Amino acid sequence: MGLLLPQRRLPLLLAVLVAASHGVPSSGDGDGVGYDASMCVWEPYNCGGVSISYPFYSRTGALLGNSSSYCGYPGLEIQCEDGQAFLELESGKYTVRHIDPDNLTVQLVVPEVLDGRNSCPRADHNVTLQSFSWFFYPNTTVDLLFFFNCNFLSSDLLSRPSESNATTCKFDVGQASIGLSFVFLEQDVPFRDTNWRRRCGLVIEVPVLNFALPPDPLNDPAWKDGGYGSSLREGFRLALNQSGKPEACEQCEKSEGQCGHNQTGGFMACLCSGGHVSSANNCTADPSGKPLDALVLVLQIAAGITGSALLHSSYWPLPFLFDITSLLQISQEIVHCLGYSADF
Repeated sequence: MGLLLPQRRLPLLLAVLVAASHGVPSSGDGDGVGYDASMCVWEPYNCGGVSISYPFYSRTGALLGNSSSYCGYPGLEIQCEDGQAFLELESGKYTVRHIDPDNLTVQLVVPEVLDGRNSCPRADHNVTLQSFSWFFYPNTTVDLLFFFNCNFLSSDLLSRPSESNATTCKFDVGQASIGLSFVFLEQDVPFRDTNWRRRCGLVIEVPVLNFALPPDPLNDPAWKDGGYGSSLREGFRLALNQSGKPEACEQCEKSEGQCGHNQTGGFMACLCSGGHVSSANNCTADPSGKPLDALVLVLQIAAGITGSALLHSSYWPLPFLFDITSLLQISQEIVHCLGYSADF
């Protein structure tokens, strides 16, 4: 039996349904708090030929009253200087060669080795990561060690590297270049148990990519004469360890939001596009935190059917070709199940 929809309630219903059929915006603004959306990298940008995207960031600012906050992961600030991208680790600032957004890895190079005029490049410091860093070395990385100005005693003869393994390079390490210097991969360092390195004036350890190495560096004549430089200039990779990511940040990212952190690395807020902050850590939710997609779908269906009925009607009031009251009751039940208030 076809039931008539009360005429006085039809305009209001249609207004709601038509609005819903055009999409319900997801404000994600929680308490109405906003932020400067330009702090977040919503679209990748280029610096020095490197494409930068979230969770890397380039700007800090104030979030919810906290200065020096940022939109991204702790320690992933990209500094773009003179058309060159840099990322700072505990041990210093490194040139960014490449960022892989799919595998969440970044390829870095010690800046001082990039001078092509130096046939014997070297690093001047050990590369180190903070203990609480989000970075770790993937299995594509091995360590390269420089042993500078090594002076052995006659008693060291049977427990030290052969002079044939010494490099012909003369390094400026702030002291007279005397004694022997060596460049070894970590796995090729001889006599590890004798601690012969104490006879050297300086030891520097730098990560390199294992696929950028020659097949047998230890027996490669060019390696010790500066051939190691090509491997050093390729740099090294770091990968992101996301095991410590807060659950709130995970939830935010699943809703296409970005995670805001404070100066000490603590999660602060879920940042949505358009400058909105979601108190529910969900950028596809209404202010109460409930997802909008199902509600929109119900209203779109109802709007479509109601609009179709009216288009085929030549006068008012008239019996609809379907039981519209039943449709509204079903829609109302679904909306209530979603946790929304519905009285139509």
